[in-house]
Amino acid sequence: MRKTNKKINKKGFSKVEFMVLLAVIAILIAIGSKLALDSSKSYGSFKTLANNFANAVARYKDKAIIAKDEYSLYETSKNGYIDELTSPFDKNVKCDKYESYVNIKDSSKKSIVLVCGDYLVEAVQGDYYKVYEISSWSETKDELHNDGDILYNYKQNGNLALENYVQQKSLIGIYSEKTGKYISNINDIKSSGTELVTKMLYREKKLLKEFK
Repeated sequence: MRKTNKKINKKGFSKVEFMVLLAVIAILIAIGSKLALDSSKSYGSFKTLANNFANAVARYKDKAIIAKDEYSLYETSKNGYIDELTSPFDKNVKCDKYESYVNIKDSSKKSIVLVCGDYLVEAVQGDYYKVYEISSWSETKDELHNDGDILYNYKQNGNLALENYVQQKSLIGIYSEKTGKYISNINDIKSSGTELVTKMLYREKKLLKEFK
């Protein structure tokens, strides 16, 4: 029987195999560290985005014709106080101009909601920031789709005016934009004689990151 010069360590690996294994582990660690760093940077970008939005609203509210506690991204950007916002994860995805808003009732702790594609930020400026991953709205209610809300549409000439059902803030914003009338709440739409249609829908809302 031929003897082999190949040296085997106690665990059964040759020196070459052991070196390859170390190299693979090093590569995996490097990739994992990079992914963690990229993810951290992205979530931090959501915080920066939310703060920029809140600060823009603070500037705008002093000049706004109608004083109120809450301002949407739509009216803040329309009046030139901030550019359209895009998702840090995808620059082609714009943040929802109606569902993104800042409540300044307590000016020292502005409440922020920012919706950018599949991501939702809920924050109180200077206190906490929560980043969620959200799914599309569905009629299915289960363990995953447990975040429910009443969504709206309205009728024109007997037909639904909007392609999809939307949340109340979106309906108010879209209706105001389409009609050119200032609408502050859902009752303004009802009192105009417009027929509203509602539907209870659900989505998945998963917390990804919480930080200060």
